[in-house]
Amino acid sequence: MTIQPDGTVTVLETNWQGKKSSWSYKPQAGQEVPVSGRTNWTVTARKVNEHRTEQVWNFNGHMAKSWAILSKDGKRQTFHLSGTNEAGKPFHQVVVYDKQ
Repeated sequence: MTIQPDGTVTVLETNWQGKKSSWSYKPQAGQEVPVSGRTNWTVTARKVNEHRTEQVWNFNGHMAKSWAILSKDGKRQTFHLSGTNEAGKPFHQVVVYDKQ
């Protein structure tokens, strides 16, 4: 994951099958924005403070909420995502990004 000076968030990921993909968005305070690289995805992001952000996601009509915590040294971001999947079952995902 990288965050550009203009705030654009880009995620490069590899799924459990080894397939690589990328997606990105440029948050606009309190506004729903499209997620490039994902069909029918939007996100509304809010910066709580220098170390915490909160997001509301719409994945093809399925809503989820997340929050991300940036460590004080700026080297690790822990991302928590909770919502319901396409089958209506709840999920919670935790992803940790370490600065390289």
